[in-house]
Amino acid sequence: MTGKRDIKILTEILDLSGVKVISHRLHVGIGMILKIEQEKSFSTCPKCGINSKRNWEPDDFPISPVPSF
Repeated sequence: MTGKRDIKILTEILDLSGVKVISHRLHVGIGMILKIEQEKSFSTCPKCGINSKRNWEPDDFPISPVPSF
């Protein structure tokens, strides 16, 4: 998969509100790795609900693999 059409399809499959796929890479033995970004320019803290332009770092909140079919 390459190109804008494929990235749009991956974004639809991921089906996360406000998140879009910007690139992808297929690794043999691992699977597909997606690079994603928010569609909005601010983040909302899940703990206190305050909006901020600061990006919450992955070590702030654990990220787990997304199950696929």
